[in-house]
Amino acid sequence: MANNAPVLTQTWDNAAVTTMAKRAPALAKQTLDRHPLLDAIEVETITSGMGLRIEVPLEIGRNTSAGYLTSPDAKMELVDQTVASMATFRPSLLACPVKFNRIEKVMNSGKEQFINLMTKKSNQALRTMREIVAINLHGKGDNLKTLGLGAYAPVDPTTGIVGGINRATSKFWQSQVRNIGSWATSGHLGSGADLPFNLWVTCTDGDEEPDISVWDQNCYERYHRSLGGLVRYIQAGTPGKILGDGVGYPRTNLMYQGKPAILDKKADPDSFFFLHKGAFKWYVAPGMNFEPTDMMTLPTNPLVTFVVLILFHQWVCDRPQLQGRGTAVTN
Repeated sequence: MANNAPVLTQTWDNAAVTTMAKRAPALAKQTLDRHPLLDAIEVETITSGMGLRIEVPLEIGRNTSAGYLTSPDAKMELVDQTVASMATFRPSLLACPVKFNRIEKVMNSGKEQFINLMTKKSNQALRTMREIVAINLHGKGDNLKTLGLGAYAPVDPTTGIVGGINRATSKFWQSQVRNIGSWATSGHLGSGADLPFNLWVTCTDGDEEPDISVWDQNCYERYHRSLGGLVRYIQAGTPGKILGDGVGYPRTNLMYQGKPAILDKKADPDSFFFLHKGAFKWYVAPGMNFEPTDMMTLPTNPLVTFVVLILFHQWVCDRPQLQGRGTAVTN
């Protein structure tokens, strides 16, 4: 029996890696499908080798030489123009080890037990990694973490460097922000101003208005109370509970300015965001999108082996100037 143990362990380990590799595409998809912010924004997924950085070309500025002439042969001043720039983002590498001990291998050597264990272990890793990404989608991307709304729509959009571009010297890279303060005074239909609507208008360029808003729960409750009555937003074609024989009724949907409003428990407290979905991209590297490494042995315990699930990714926004944050909301 002792002579067969290494063979059993090796076979078990190889099967574990193969099974997790087969589940990788489904795990990657569920990361988007089951995350309220990523799912609602419907970010474009881009598979990129990316290497040490992600390069995103930008078209910027205006041609300052344009102007009216007194006649077709009038002189015109020509000024050198910068028409494009390049934003460079660093990828984030999120890793989650999944370990197996000798007892687990012996107790789960049958086909059904093996599949059940692989499913639970990989699902646990998925939940953990999805939770980490979800939290950091509202962060600044510090310490190699995923870039989030704290970077693309910060409290102070005039400072800091994002994507290799200095916001202090590049107004086209500055998002919009409103310090709301008292909701009764400056919130929706406030006694002194309506700063949320002012922010919405500021984030609108012609017929291109924000597609979605993301709210801290307290903020949206304040907005809903200020509507002055019970309001139900019904979105046609959205199925709700099915009532026998395929008959259903529409689901209530939260909205702001006729666009979907997402309540995200990971959102910054007392804040909300107005976003353009088309400005966001989700980059993943081929072969590193929840793909497992080879099985390795724990150096301190040869009876424990582990595999590492890796997500080589980044969340990128190429038009922060149209994204907005309302912050510091109080009663």
